Amino acid sequence: MTRQVRRGTPSWARPTAAPSSAVLLLAALLVLLLPGTADAHAVLKSTDPKDGQVLAQAPRTVTATFNEAISLAPKGNQLLDSAGRPVPADIRSVNDTVVYTPASTLAEGTYIVSWRVISADTHPVGGGISFSVGKPSATSVAVPDQVADREVNLLRIGSEVLRYGGVLGFAGLTAFGLFIAEPSVRRSAAFARRVRRTRDALAVAAVFGAAALVPLVKLWQDGAGVGELFSASLWPAALSAAPAAAAALLAAGTAMAVVAVRRGLPVAAAAGLALALGSLAVVGHTRVYGPGWLVLAADLLHLATAALWSGGLLGLCLLFVPDRHHRVAEVASAVGRFSGAALWLVAGLGASAVLLWWRIADSVDGLWTTGYGRLVLVKLLLVLAVVGVAAWNRYRLVPSVLSGARRQATLDALRRTVGIEAAGLAVVVAVTGVLVSQTPREEPAAAPAAAPSSAGPKTLIAALGEGKATMVISPGKRGVNALQLSLVDGKGVPLAPHETPELSVRLPAYELGPFKKPLSTTGKGTYEATVDFPLDGTWTVTLVVRLSEFESPVVSQKVVIP
Repeated sequence: MTRQVRRGTPSWARPTAAPSSAVLLLAALLVLLLPGTADAHAVLKSTDPKDGQVLAQAPRTVTATFNEAISLAPKGNQLLDSAGRPVPADIRSVNDTVVYTPASTLAEGTYIVSWRVISADTHPVGGGISFSVGKPSATSVAVPDQVADREVNLLRIGSEVLRYGGVLGFAGLTAFGLFIAEPSVRRSAAFARRVRRTRDALAVAAVFGAAALVPLVKLWQDGAGVGELFSASLWPAALSAAPAAAAALLAAGTAMAVVAVRRGLPVAAAAGLALALGSLAVVGHTRVYGPGWLVLAADLLHLATAALWSGGLLGLCLLFVPDRHHRVAEVASAVGRFSGAALWLVAGLGASAVLLWWRIADSVDGLWTTGYGRLVLVKLLLVLAVVGVAAWNRYRLVPSVLSGARRQATLDALRRTVGIEAAGLAVVVAVTGVLVSQTPREEPAAAPAAAPSSAGPKTLIAALGEGKATMVISPGKRGVNALQLSLVDGKGVPLAPHETPELSVRLPAYELGPFKKPLSTTGKGTYEATVDFPLDGTWTVTLVVRLSEFESPVVSQKVVIP
């Protein structure tokens, strides 16, 4: 009897078959967890005064308004003078606005405002502007960089990998053992032991990652270093934040599921799995959009289907390990049940994806006009292809195995298609990893980098009727610049316009300006002005020259400020 079982062990159950699928699945999970750089964080909508603006009088307050409610980080919010010295001010957040109230009236000169705020998805967002009172200072410091500590960020990313990978694998593999491969679990002690050990390891990884995130997220938000991990002021704030609630929910859910499985209580185990998966939705980008109940439900559906699919494939890989207690019919039936369930999983994935797209991207034509939308389409096509493989397994290969016709050849084909299904899921998750680094909605905050340009005086020449206007900007770099303007007619003779020309500058990429810059007369047809370029980029300089009562040409020139 033992010989017959060994002779009947199919080639797909030999040791060389399972690892490739397992590696593909683990790679897929890791790619899924790679964090993005341009997610749905708080986006600056406006500032008052505007960046680079010169005010005639000192403002009572300075404000920075975002597209969602924010809170202040302990560090990074300050008002500085042109030399970089702190200016006493009361700084507080009011709903979606940071309000700076100077302790006394601001003197003449340039000031720098910087902020570091926490958006609704717990991500810190930093930035700043400069403005001037009366006239710009001769020199000014740059807006302070808001950069997270590198070691803290790496540890946070690693902990996120453990948390997400552990939860998805734990939940999916537990459900696989309870509802898909339950006969094999009962029959084979070795298989049950493999499932139990893998499941428990994933649970430990998930809880450890979630617990590590409690202080790491707080350090990341504060812009603090690893050295402050044992600071007495860190832990009270960290333990009262959302990551701590998510970690507690995750620990309770995993403990409940593990105990319920060992006592043979599948309903209680399912409840524990729901709690563990729900912990992933406590914080995240989807919390920014509404209605909350709809987006949260779609997010939970997306998480549940992803867990069942990835955990199921991991379970199949464990099922392929050679085991004399496995019956071919049981293995084939498990593959069939999983492939059949995959059809429902893709329905859930599709429904949740549509809902999340509708509420987050808020666009239909964006599916083909934006990079984010095109990636969504690619993901949907890949999912449909994987579902096609699952349907082939369920309705063609599994019945053939169970009927006994060409069993060995069909088993080999089944092994290959399950591997293809796992590889397809890896590609789907890889696309998902790219998706989380994209911005669903087009926001006016980001701007393209300016064309390379070296610092040095810039000369702009524009036709002015039959004459011309020549503007020389020096030193031609970010900060305060001097602008000399000369006007000549068609014969090169200095031109005296009907009144003093009007000069303005703007930065289209950031939707800044136009900022008017008063010109002072220095001679016939010659003028000068002080122009502040607080940001690098391609600026537009506009000149309005009233040559007569009825003739007032407008000329514009672009200048790249490095």
